[in-house]
Amino acid sequence: MLRFSTSLPIDARLWRYDINGSLAHVEMLARQKIIAREEADQIQNGLMQIAADIESGWLKFERAPDEDIHSFIERTLRERAVCSFPATGPMRSRSVRSTNE
Repeated sequence: MLRFSTSLPIDARLWRYDINGSLAHVEMLARQKIIAREEADQIQNGLMQIAADIESGWLKFERAPDEDIHSFIERTLRERAVCSFPATGPMRSRSVRSTNE
């Protein structure tokens, strides 16, 4: 079923834009005091590490169980235990992403 519902093989090339949008979103959440500055810094550092790992080829999209690039990045961030944000936490929703991309 995932084979028919995933866009990851196509939108994987958008990873830089997704990470940049998430970095900006987390910054806004911190500035608005929705999340603590320390948590924002942890998330932003985690996102930058994911970017470096993708850029270097260490982190790959092949065979990832994710629906799209944003889900891939969010899952990777969670697996690395960068922060303990809830499922509806500081990562951007689809509606926010679609208006910014």
